[in-house]
Amino acid sequence: MGAIVFDHGVAVGSLKKKPEDVKVNYDYYIKGGRAYVYCTDGNPGELYANIETCSGGHLFRLKSNSTIQNIRLMYTGIHGISMGTVENVEADGCVVGYVGGGSSVGNARLGNGIEVYGGCKGYTIRNCHVFQCYDAGITFQYDGAIVEEDILFENNLLEYSVYNIEYFMGREAGIMKDVLIQGNILRYGGYGWGYHTRPDKNRGTNYQGRGLQNQTANFIVKNNIFDHSMSFLAEFSANKEKPEWLPTFTGNTYYQEENNRIARVNDKNYGVKRYGEQGIIDAFGDTTGKLHIYK
Repeated sequence: MGAIVFDHGVAVGSLKKKPEDVKVNYDYYIKGGRAYVYCTDGNPGELYANIETCSGGHLFRLKSNSTIQNIRLMYTGIHGISMGTVENVEADGCVVGYVGGGSSVGNARLGNGIEVYGGCKGYTIRNCHVFQCYDAGITFQYDGAIVEEDILFENNLLEYSVYNIEYFMGREAGIMKDVLIQGNILRYGGYGWGYHTRPDKNRGTNYQGRGLQNQTANFIVKNNIFDHSMSFLAEFSANKEKPEWLPTFTGNTYYQEENNRIARVNDKNYGVKRYGEQGIIDAFGDTTGKLHIYK
């Protein structure tokens, strides 16, 4: 079980491994198939009209040549929409929220709103609202020598996940090409329940593409809004000997607090105070973008 959600987000339970780690309201642990919730205000069943548990696996698993449209997908322990290697798949007008945290590989817990893990050709997410995911809101990723191409993320509202958008490609022979991320609102990365319940709290970003080879071709990020984040507005990298593999940013609007950070690119940090508006040019190369600074 990833989370327990009370009245659609008025309060969210945080899973702990051991009873002694349960210390504040709505912390809980599981024993013998039962969830034991810490609550000093009384019986949660009497305090809240609606209680949902994020248990089970994927809500949908799509295959090639599939479209999922105008469906609300909520409250599950792994992924909302999961895909392996696919062609011609689309999510349009869907709502995906309170996803993940209920399964693990090693010490890592999982949970993405909409995910391709594998190769793809033709992968579209448009007009969707994806929020409160344990890990990534929407993502394409793989640690292997494959091709991910013809990808479109357009006109989505993505908020309160640890990473609102995430991607990575692990091997140098792999490539992500013909990718267009445009017209999206990415806001409050890291401000949701997933960040606060996960063990690694050093990241909370709107846009995450770090740490691996990340070979790209024609990878465009344009006319999006990046609105506040717990850490960097965006963090991304590529092979340091291949700067041309970094994505192209243009015409985006950025909002961040004065004491926070704009970006981390190939392990270099760009803070708001030090770089100011020049930071979106130095970090993103976005000469047509605009940074709004909050004091």
